[in-house]
Amino acid sequence: MGDIKLDANNNVILEGNVGIGINNPARPLHVEGGLEVHSGGSGGGFSFSDRNKPGFVNSPSNGERWVWYAADGTARLWSGDDKLSISKNGNVGIGTNNPTKKLHIVGSGPVAIENPNGEADILFKSGSNPSWQVGTNSNGWYVWDNNYRLVVKPGGNVGIGTNNPTNKLHIVASGPVTIENPNGEADILFKSGSNPSWQVGTNNEGWYVWDNAYRLVVKPGGSVEVKGKLFVDDDLVVNGTIRGTVRVDGKLLGRDIGPDKKTNAVQFEANAIQLAPNATDSSPHFALYHELSSSLGKDLLIVNYKSGYKQGIKLEGNVQTTGALTQASSIALKENVAELSGQEAMAALQGLNAVKYNYKADSQKEQHIGFIAEEVPELVANSERDQLSPMDLIAVLTKAVQEQQRKISEMAEELNTLKRQNKK
Repeated sequence: MGDIKLDANNNVILEGNVGIGINNPARPLHVEGGLEVHSGGSGGGFSFSDRNKPGFVNSPSNGERWVWYAADGTARLWSGDDKLSISKNGNVGIGTNNPTKKLHIVGSGPVAIENPNGEADILFKSGSNPSWQVGTNSNGWYVWDNNYRLVVKPGGNVGIGTNNPTNKLHIVASGPVTIENPNGEADILFKSGSNPSWQVGTNNEGWYVWDNAYRLVVKPGGSVEVKGKLFVDDDLVVNGTIRGTVRVDGKLLGRDIGPDKKTNAVQFEANAIQLAPNATDSSPHFALYHELSSSLGKDLLIVNYKSGYKQGIKLEGNVQTTGALTQASSIALKENVAELSGQEAMAALQGLNAVKYNYKADSQKEQHIGFIAEEVPELVANSERDQLSPMDLIAVLTKAVQEQQRKISEMAEELNTLKRQNKK
């Protein structure tokens, strides 16, 4: 049994171990059995020092001494100030004496969850619903239920539906990806360096592509509006109406029209249609090809060169029409009008040399009769001497016939005069 001493301040000093409920205490105070150690009053609490800091530190600043105590129904762990608290309903607070949740942390730095041997995560469980884990491992930061649902890799790549995202946002899914704004436009902004940004999304206009204005809009119902030029380097299949300017370097396929809906054609509807070949091509040309398998009624083609005189249309092949083929001849379109003399007409007629020939491009080598443009008289030749106008030839023939008829009439009159003279 140890000694019991009383010092000058009436403090009781016990030398040796003290046992309560045990005859052989192993520590300076050793309690066994159903005993409770109680400390109450304004200074009630249980104080203990750092094992590596012997002695009593009255005002600890580095964890030299700790005190468990209770105040206002909350148990607190103190060392210079309160570090941990447990409320009467079981809420645990770190950095706060008033925890409102099962774990309530107040602090200016991060909260660390570390597992030196593997994954470090937090498991969330709500009733009988499947549990979720949020944490980190060699894949990065993740959200997991029975598979990786969201992963953020070291370096910043984000994966949804994959644990190996290869881009800043990598989504693997069998269904659509939803971007929703209940109060307005829902879109994605694209930005490349200092270049202008682009937005792709949807609003009351439909689905759109936007920079500083709408560039492409897909309307509800499927109508597509291109707010600018549309360049197509491959086939373009159109089952609706094209409005505006279209440049096609590939094929432009139309829709089935006509009474039987079996005729594939491109149908243009506009106040004016301008069709032009590529001027930079080594052999620029414009061609219309038509082979219909059903009757469409009347086809009408109008070519208008700004209401002025131009060279017109060149056709490689025959022209067949079931209506009248006319040439504009109104006095309103003409100037420098002068009478063609009979002498000029007769001279031109004498200079015409009718020949038989076929066209080189005609694989059937069908024979024609006519004239050689380079050989005709100046009166009916064009400036390039490579074309002839039927109206010019008709005018020459008309004037020549009129001239011949005039001479026949004069000769008939002379003959009648001679007959009258012979009767006398």
